[in-house]
Amino acid sequence: MRKIFKKVTYRLFVIILITSICLGCGKNIASADKGDGTETAFPVKVETVQKRMFTRTIEVQGTIEAKEHVIVSARIDGVITDLFVDEGDSVVANQTPLFQIDKIKLEEALEIAKQDLNVARCAIREANANLANMKAQYDKSKVDYERFQRLFEKRAVSKDTLELQETRYKATKAGLEHAEAVCQLTNEQLKKAEHALKIAEKTLSDSLVYAPITGKVSYKFVEKNEFIGGGRPIVKIDNLETLEISAFLPAEYYSYVKEKETKLNFFINDEKISTLTVNYKSPTVLPNLRTFEIKVDINTNSNKVVPGAMAKIDVLLEEREGIGVPKPCVITQGKDRFLYKVVDKKAVKVMVNTGLETDGWIEVIGGEIVEGDIVISMGQSFIKDSQVVQVLEEK
Repeated sequence: MRKIFKKVTYRLFVIILITSICLGCGKNIASADKGDGTETAFPVKVETVQKRMFTRTIEVQGTIEAKEHVIVSARIDGVITDLFVDEGDSVVANQTPLFQIDKIKLEEALEIAKQDLNVARCAIREANANLANMKAQYDKSKVDYERFQRLFEKRAVSKDTLELQETRYKATKAGLEHAEAVCQLTNEQLKKAEHALKIAEKTLSDSLVYAPITGKVSYKFVEKNEFIGGGRPIVKIDNLETLEISAFLPAEYYSYVKEKETKLNFFINDEKISTLTVNYKSPTVLPNLRTFEIKVDINTNSNKVVPGAMAKIDVLLEEREGIGVPKPCVITQGKDRFLYKVVDKKAVKVMVNTGLETDGWIEVIGGEIVEGDIVISMGQSFIKDSQVVQVLEEK
């Protein structure tokens, strides 16, 4: 509707203008009906072909995010006995405690582990004492058995007496082997108790979680005295000192975007905040959405720039210098594009190719158009090639 309205308005303007000129503008425009062979000069407005910078941009919506943020989760199962922070609180990395799970229960478990370790150490001392006793008995029974063997050979003792000594010798030998096994067992139990103590210490340590980064608590997922499982999110922390914009562009523009080179303009509520440079482009295109992500570091202190806010960004995909004309100068008929330039007060039709469009100007590629040429910007739709024209206004 807007285009139709503009076209109708323009035609009315031309009709009124021609009528005014014919009736009393004071300028005698030659007319074919006078019979003097002259041709009517059609009134037109013109523009000068200029060299300009042309750009190609794409407008997308992005989200402002904290570049450094973390969701802190529970490391163990249990009840949150202490929740030290609330939303909006400032935290310092590795210094501010966030929450603790089952503190008393885990402290008692640690004490039990320590006691088990002491018991294992006592068991080792007992086993070593028993081993020493069994070794002494074994040594005595061995000496007695060897002596009774010699006596038996001299027929000084009976065979039954020798067999009793042999049985005693074998029993003490088995007892010694058992004592050695008990010592080995108690040593292994000591190792087990030591590992159990380390686990209890680690579990108690994991129950108290400190802030991994410096920032502010932006969200709290649970409340005190809730039972939670390991891996359950507890709080989210955002570092508000370092922000970035994340946006997704159609895959067709992937080759145009270059890290550390591509520029973009950043707006919030239609207010331009700053011009930034793309510092990240995802290495792949998302197969389902056919889009790819870009990220931009924000270097502004505007109070409008906060995590979660929506931002409009104009990404500069391409930029080059070329000659151009106002877009209305170019007429499109089917696949052909042309314009009229004024040469010796006549409209000369020139076929052209067009390129980028910027601020109402369109790049002209090819054709017999050079910088400084005068082209018709208003009235071109009502004239033909080589028609005489009258320039009403020249810029």
